Amino acid sequence: MKGAGSLYFPEEIVINILKNLPAQSLVRFQLVCKSWRKIIKMPSFLTLHADHISGNHEGSILFHLQRERGLGLHFLEYQDMLVKELPDPFINIPNSLKEVGIACSSDGVVCLRCPKPPQTSHIYTENLSPPSLICWNPVLLDAALIPPAFTADFRGMFFVGLCFNPGSVDYKIVMIATDIGVLKIYRAQLYSSTSTGWKELSLDPLKVIKGLCMLRYHTVSTKGSMYWLGSHGKIIAFNTTSENFSLIDMPSGKLDPLSCRLSVFRTNLCMLFDSSYGRGEIEWWLRDSESWVEKSTKRPPALHLCPIDIGKHNMLCFLNAPRYDNQRSRVCSFMMLDLSTLSHKRFDVESKTFYVVQHIQTLLPVGGKKKRCKIWTC
Repeated sequence: MKGAGSLYFPEEIVINILKNLPAQSLVRFQLVCKSWRKIIKMPSFLTLHADHISGNHEGSILFHLQRERGLGLHFLEYQDMLVKELPDPFINIPNSLKEVGIACSSDGVVCLRCPKPPQTSHIYTENLSPPSLICWNPVLLDAALIPPAFTADFRGMFFVGLCFNPGSVDYKIVMIATDIGVLKIYRAQLYSSTSTGWKELSLDPLKVIKGLCMLRYHTVSTKGSMYWLGSHGKIIAFNTTSENFSLIDMPSGKLDPLSCRLSVFRTNLCMLFDSSYGRGEIEWWLRDSESWVEKSTKRPPALHLCPIDIGKHNMLCFLNAPRYDNQRSRVCSFMMLDLSTLSHKRFDVESKTFYVVQHIQTLLPVGGKKKRCKIWTC
């Protein structure tokens, strides 16, 4: 007992309780007492909470849906299957929010990609200049403006990765530049949330790669490393601790980066493959230590499902059958498959296009030059 009528809990017990709570609850629990607020603010606790959520969470994603105005970000938790729209971050950028997209997400922080305003009307002009980047934590309501990478007159195609480094307790961003035509990788730079600028990275391990998958800017991160799909049956990996690139062979016979998607299953890298009408199963591969393990999930008959994400117990698939509602608006249909019971649930969202990234809610700070965002209440 500590004081009349009050209970005292050892710090280790409080930490064990708090680490199991959702990030939104931790924001409110900071008001309980000063000692709890101090614990929740500790970098070691923030990392512990993020690791616990990442390893035990059922799964959740961010949808980026095309909208006439605004960013169009929606949050979906697999456990309750509710799609919640997020308010737009209040950020002063040269573009309209309609043109801003998600580059990637890591441990609760979202990296937004803002293309430079085109100087001409050419269809590819917006991809030729290095994009502006913003790191944003929707729970903390903070966003950080990232200094420009490369130079203003630099031209190419740009691929961005974001990853939390538990050792240094900061976020690291990698931007890879490729030729416009053949997608030859010829430059890469690294930014840390605790630094003030970008630095050049060695590309020696990547010389055998022709380029990245041109049609997909998608990247994933886990265990302190980020990954991109490459050509010639390779996956490009970047370790945030050693700050070095390396190459991983795709599973034997799986050489087409356009037929698969990278994802993370229970903190392990995995690859999801597009299923055809002729197959009764959805094929996916799990990276275990230094090798690939083949997995499969039965799919409902007569449906062409494209897997786009996998959670602890569920797989999210896009139902490749576009339809329109009464107002002739494009409706995208999705199917959630239970990996254990093989049951499935369908839901629809109204959008012409969509983009999906894995996302968990944490209190990890974004670092850098912060801007306060609009309040998000669920």
